[in-house]
Amino acid sequence: MQSTQESSQGPHPYQSLDIDERVERVLKSTPLFDGHNDLPQQPRCIFKGKVHDNPKFDLRKGFERGMTDIPRLREGAVGAQFWSICVPCLRSAENFSTPEYSDMARDAIEQIEMTRRMLEECQDTFQLVLEPGDVRRIYDTAIFDTPRNVPDDVLHLVAANNGIVMVTFVPEHCATKRKDATMEMVLDHLFHIANLIGWQYVGLGSDFDGIASVIPRLEDVKCYPGLMKAILDRGATEEELALCIGDNLIRVWTEVAAKRDEMKATGVKPVEDVWEGRQWWRYDGYYQIPDPDPEDKLGYDWYGVPRVEKN
Repeated sequence: MQSTQESSQGPHPYQSLDIDERVERVLKSTPLFDGHNDLPQQPRCIFKGKVHDNPKFDLRKGFERGMTDIPRLREGAVGAQFWSICVPCLRSAENFSTPEYSDMARDAIEQIEMTRRMLEECQDTFQLVLEPGDVRRIYDTAIFDTPRNVPDDVLHLVAANNGIVMVTFVPEHCATKRKDATMEMVLDHLFHIANLIGWQYVGLGSDFDGIASVIPRLEDVKCYPGLMKAILDRGATEEELALCIGDNLIRVWTEVAAKRDEMKATGVKPVEDVWEGRQWWRYDGYYQIPDPDPEDKLGYDWYGVPRVEKN
């Protein structure tokens, strides 16, 4: 089962389609669920299962020989589908002990594996759904799923603690393929957090000079005026923008500094405990080496060799 992802919070992307306003209202909260689509048999039969780097089977640009592709799924406001694993049954194979049955079983297994590869090829659009509750969750949030995302339940804890979550510009945190990442995807993450827990808990954390590639229009530190305009154009107010770009971080830093001063005034010292198993290093003149004297009994200095005593 696949759930087609669009951009995230605010009006659902399907609200912008030129469709009856009554249909728009229904689609705002309910995904259109197609219970039977045989798309996987198309690349298996026509292209012998080749779905990667195949210009004749490009779901993003359009698959004209079929009835289903990403542009038409979006135009048709499809939220989820069951993709069937359809393998024709030969009349001679009604006896499951015959060799023909083995061929059909093999074809079915190959088609299941190929379908998973189709999903991996378009992870920025499709997501495999294994439980019914996930359909609405994906339809409602629809941001790129990466292990670096802060889960929604943790976001609520951040708000309860009066903290902040900084949205990064790392391409692979926005799309399966770096080249597909866009500024709009960064905004999807930003607005998801803001709409879930409030603009007072979100900020920007670019990761510039720590990433191997960049997102168009977010290439370096001169990008911020354009990004701020895009945030406003997406629907944020000027007050919300001010919170996001600086006021939130200054508030959190101020509260942290106040807590530091409070603890210092009461005599609390910084923690200097060393956890069990901590590895320490010294230097042999060329490389770091494991500390040969972790308890400092041999009189070594930073170099892992005995000190030279001078008279």
